[in-house]
Amino acid sequence: MKYIEDGRSLVERNHDAREYCYQCRREREARMNRIVRRCLVVSSMIFMCSLLAGFMF
Repeated sequence: MKYIEDGRSLVERNHDAREYCYQCRREREARMNRIVRRCLVVSSMIFMCSLLAGFMF
């Protein structure tokens, strides 16, 4: 009986680890998306500023 209980707890632990990994991956993806979005905004602002500067000079 003990072996079956150990197996069940091992499966549950595996499931918890998988859920935790999935959550970590989602958080990491969200962080990467935020960084990418910020970089896009900054680069587009620089692009617009350079366009304006080109028009002015």
